[in-house]
Amino acid sequence: MNKLIVSMTRLSAAVTLFAVDQIEKSVNVMNGGGEGMTKAVEGIETTLNSLTDILADKMDEKKKTTLKSVTRATEETVKRTLDSVDVMVPREAFDGTTQLVERTRDVAAAWIGKAFEKATDGLQPTPAMLSMISKVLPTMTRAISLGIPGRDSEVAWRTAKNTAEIIQLVVNVSTVLPPHGTYKPLGGLVDKCYDMGTFPSVWSVEGLGHYYGDTFFERNITPENILTDPELESIPAKSMTMLHAGIGLSFAQQHLTKITAKSPAAEIKKTVKHIIALDKNNSRKGYAGCAIESLGLVARNFHGLPMMLAVADALEALEPELLGYLWRGAGRAAYFSAPNFIPGWKTPWRAVQMCREEPPHDMGRRNMLAGFAWAATVVNMRHPIVMETILKYHGTEFSETDAFSNGCMSSMVMRYDTSPDDPNIDHFVKYHLSSSDHKLHQQWNHLVKEPCERAIHTVHPVLKETKHLEEVFHYQDLDALVERLKKHPKGKGAKDE
Repeated sequence: MNKLIVSMTRLSAAVTLFAVDQIEKSVNVMNGGGEGMTKAVEGIETTLNSLTDILADKMDEKKKTTLKSVTRATEETVKRTLDSVDVMVPREAFDGTTQLVERTRDVAAAWIGKAFEKATDGLQPTPAMLSMISKVLPTMTRAISLGIPGRDSEVAWRTAKNTAEIIQLVVNVSTVLPPHGTYKPLGGLVDKCYDMGTFPSVWSVEGLGHYYGDTFFERNITPENILTDPELESIPAKSMTMLHAGIGLSFAQQHLTKITAKSPAAEIKKTVKHIIALDKNNSRKGYAGCAIESLGLVARNFHGLPMMLAVADALEALEPELLGYLWRGAGRAAYFSAPNFIPGWKTPWRAVQMCREEPPHDMGRRNMLAGFAWAATVVNMRHPIVMETILKYHGTEFSETDAFSNGCMSSMVMRYDTSPDDPNIDHFVKYHLSSSDHKLHQQWNHLVKEPCERAIHTVHPVLKETKHLEEVFHYQDLDALVERLKKHPKGKGAKDE
């Protein structure tokens, strides 16, 4: 076993160092362009093909056939893509440096995303798998982001490092939880999660909810009222939003592994209906949406876009009013997705393009962007320079709608509800931008600072008092919702007047 662990670590290190080595070689010849650049790319191609051939040699014939089919499909896709590009922009017009580097990055990001989806599709992501991802991807980001102008390369790396730390936090939650296959009352475990610190509490409590949901399946018990049990009344109310998000993760992961995006529509619909029923039957009043949102995260992040679209079609046929929660979860998934670790040339955040292009309608795009903003806010709260730099690249686009500001506001409501004494909240809200750009200051105030202030002082108190905290788990006008709830505190007329 020791040798196996060493071998896996050696392979991981070799792949990472190979990426760094090839990037360094490419950078050295980049300015020369022409033959030097061609040879560098051909060298990378030869090495990758050699590595693939070695791995393929160890496969059985069925998997070799699958690999050949994937290769043929990829070759055809690349050919069609490049032929289309030729129609729009002749190849001679491509600059030999930035365009080639960006295309290489795009291919790398797509490859990493597909590899992650393939590795996790049909499987429950294990702590070991998540830990490996959190260690390997930031190193790749560090190397690839060297070409980003100025200090933004440091911000790209900081973004990846922060995201990796969150993944590692999720992994570390297991250290304070009982071994799988055992069961302990929830109350004492919540206290252990908060003992990990105020900042990690969001993810430690979510991880606990995930663990708690899994314990029922491990004992072959159908979860029923697991968070509404009267014996749980003593559990701190501040843990409820993320405990519900956690059980939602458990329910989605347990059941989506039983289908694929190509399963019959009736089977997908039946599975989605069962997951939603579990979310509702095990949630306290005003928290079911927290669990339902997790379905979008699991579908998109661990099963890919085709599964996400299939689940969305099923949910639209069942309960279309819940679609917003699903796409909000997909936005959170986009932020944590493997391709988002690979910075692009025009922007370090590929997830923004995913939010723009993947949903088939405006409602989905707004919810997905809100989910991206939610994650960007809470993950990088200790380093506001990340959010400042996000606005530097996308502030103008984000100002066109209220989706991004809604995500920031919703994230702050959740963060404040979960750990109101976390010092990072005040640090983030009172952050002074490093840039002197007047337009960027206006965007920061409009999109981040003011929504976060309203989240703490206006939105959160009303949603908590009226038991509507689930409403921050999908996109909507929260200021308008608060006004309606003030008039109808029991919820009557909250949706519309």
